[in-house]
Amino acid sequence: MTARFVGFAGTSALCLTLNLVPMVAAHAQNLANQSVVIPGERLSDWILRVAGPHADTANLHWQVDAERAPQQRLRQAVLNSLRGLPDARLSDWLRSLALTGRLTVAIPDARWLQGAPEQDPILAEGHKILLFPKQSAVTVITQEGLPCVAPFVQGAAIVDYLQACLGSAKADAADRAWIAQSDGRTANFGIAAWNLEAQAEPGPGAVIWAPARAAGISAPTSDNLIRFLATQEPGALVSAGASSPESRPRRSSFVAPQSAQYTASDWGEIGLLQTPTARMAATGNLRLHVSRVEPYTQATVMVQPLDWLEAGFRYTDISNRLYGPLIAGDQSYKDKSFDFKARLHSETGFWPQIALGMRDIGGTGLFSAEYLVANKRWGNWDASLGLGWGYLGSRGNLKNPLSLFGSEFETRVGNASATGGVVNTQAMFRGPMALFGGVQWQSPSNPWVLKLELDGNNYQNEPFANTQTVTSPFNFGAVYRYSPTADFSVGIERGNRLMAGVTLHGGLDTLFSPKVLDAPAIPVRAEAPTELAPSGWSRTAQTIEAQTGWSVR
Repeated sequence: MTARFVGFAGTSALCLTLNLVPMVAAHAQNLANQSVVIPGERLSDWILRVAGPHADTANLHWQVDAERAPQQRLRQAVLNSLRGLPDARLSDWLRSLALTGRLTVAIPDARWLQGAPEQDPILAEGHKILLFPKQSAVTVITQEGLPCVAPFVQGAAIVDYLQACLGSAKADAADRAWIAQSDGRTANFGIAAWNLEAQAEPGPGAVIWAPARAAGISAPTSDNLIRFLATQEPGALVSAGASSPESRPRRSSFVAPQSAQYTASDWGEIGLLQTPTARMAATGNLRLHVSRVEPYTQATVMVQPLDWLEAGFRYTDISNRLYGPLIAGDQSYKDKSFDFKARLHSETGFWPQIALGMRDIGGTGLFSAEYLVANKRWGNWDASLGLGWGYLGSRGNLKNPLSLFGSEFETRVGNASATGGVVNTQAMFRGPMALFGGVQWQSPSNPWVLKLELDGNNYQNEPFANTQTVTSPFNFGAVYRYSPTADFSVGIERGNRLMAGVTLHGGLDTLFSPKVLDAPAIPVRAEAPTELAPSGWSRTAQTIEAQTGWSVR
């Protein structure tokens, strides 16, 4: 076919690695003629019998007639979601695609499947196996359903193909990309500067859907769309309007894209050094942080129970103050506190992430503080800017805007009770404020994170008149991510004090225990399936309910 370049204004993009050589379809048909399925045989047996033990099975398609109806419903869900778009060409193009009945195979390798029989399908009547040759091109399909065919380039990222077909400006209009590899597996990744994530490289035969942020296409619609496109045979997505890029895609990044790395502050929450940020850890994250900057040693336990909420408990040791006259010896003073941080707004292409938080909300309130902070990311850089009250705002260089609602907001009072278990609501968001913020940079090629911040505390109003000498309002430090569960941090704070810390963290959502009281799993039987009598279906429904807790109607 003749390739031509087409410009697309304000469009989204979809990439599919395809081989447009006409022999692909012919070769696929030849293999289809050889793919006689013997009912009851395993897929691994078919691969060894038809293609051999060393065959390239990356483009293997297992098609089942009974799956065409679910795929029709999947396509209809996408069409319903696209109904409000002013341009109907994408919908028309989707209607032209075939219902293949393709099902995904975990790993289409004969020897691997033999070692994992629970993943090795048993073939039956109505099943078809097609083995397509390796592809050699990538196709970008716009919101109008017009493909742009680009050659596959080893090491090229998703955005490289988008830039080759659409140009840099239009490629930058996409925030997230959905990809389906040639084996049918799908995923999605952030590709913009503000949400860039580590991502899978588009391989030969991959499909990538990257709608423009202004296209009005929701994430669930994109999920359904990429799942439907993953069922298509090579060449099926290429229409008569196919084009090719003016230049070959080239690797634009020196290193592969990385996901953002957010680490603990001296206070244990996700932050810089002394100041918090609006960032959150992954849901289920549990974090134990210990840091020392004279005269304070802090041990904090933080947990992320929800994606928008961080909360924790802390013990602080003040090494140059005694615990009290009733305590014999030279025991240093100990203070405990509770913190929380809630995300108010998630980051988008135009807006920062915003969070509201409180430190030391109960008890003596020696280090009590409230803050409102925002963050915006640009690739490996992440900047924060916030307003702090109390301990975070003791520099007091800003007037409290809440004083417009009453003079009581102009002065901050301490907790008169000075005992644990009491929340001092009379001090919250009161008194003068201070501006704080900073920036962090994560290295794209090694596990270092560098931090620089403006501290909102001048350390002249410390608890117990424990005034500290400050030679600079700026703090700087570094975090070394030793392993996925351990970080080490070091820095210079107040211009004259060394900080050192360690963080141990992990995901509670990854913990599991054997369910010894659950019903035993149903074994996989190798014999050919037979049609079940009504009583057989009844037993199947009972088994499903016993295994899953779902009631079958």
